[in-house]
Amino acid sequence: MGKTFKDLSVGDSVWIIDGLEITEAEVKRITNGYGILIHTSYKPYPFRSPYYGAKRTGDMFLEYKEALEYLQKRSKKRMRVLEKKIDILASEILCLDSIQPPTVVFSSTKPLSMKELKPGDSVWWVDKFKKDVKRVEVKAKRENKDIWSNGSLIIDTKTISFKTFLNSLHSVSLDCYTEEKQAWKYMLRWKESRIETVGKEMENLMKELENLEKHEEIWGLEERGLCF
Repeated sequence: MGKTFKDLSVGDSVWIIDGLEITEAEVKRITNGYGILIHTSYKPYPFRSPYYGAKRTGDMFLEYKEALEYLQKRSKKRMRVLEKKIDILASEILCLDSIQPPTVVFSSTKPLSMKELKPGDSVWWVDKFKKDVKRVEVKAKRENKDIWSNGSLIIDTKTISFKTFLNSLHSVSLDCYTEEKQAWKYMLRWKESRIETVGKEMENLMKELENLEKHEEIWGLEERGLCF
């Protein structure tokens, strides 16, 4: 069965997981009451367990082998999560790379301002979710009655509604434009920014995964008794 908390004495060793390391610590004080409090040389606060017959509480274990097995299981689970996240981010980068504007994007007339739009006119919507620029028809235009609006408008389309200012050529959120060319310019700026953000996130996850893989090799050697 092995040692449990009820068998623990001052001076005994316990094993504590801290990050990806397992550290041996000495039991300094044991307090009984509602469960058990174990004060060690490693942590400034005690480990608590309501069960005297337990062999672990939180990240503290009575046997090194059990701490190692638990750490390996937790690490493998985290590695699977990381691999899935990295695959998702890699797919997003491929999708972002595929974003290309039409060969020719131009306006033959001066673009309308938002106050000049009327029902039936079109605006160009930067759809970041589907990573495309879409033409949407204006259904209605109304005054924004918010006290902080400062003379802004709300424009409704069948797909979305957005806030804008009277003389503006784009929405406040910069995702709707009265000219296709400007919409594509914003889409391409957003694309580059998003690729950089996703790339950095992916790099950090890959570093974490690589670190876990290195520790997996070390733990495997420890299990075979080749290092300790």
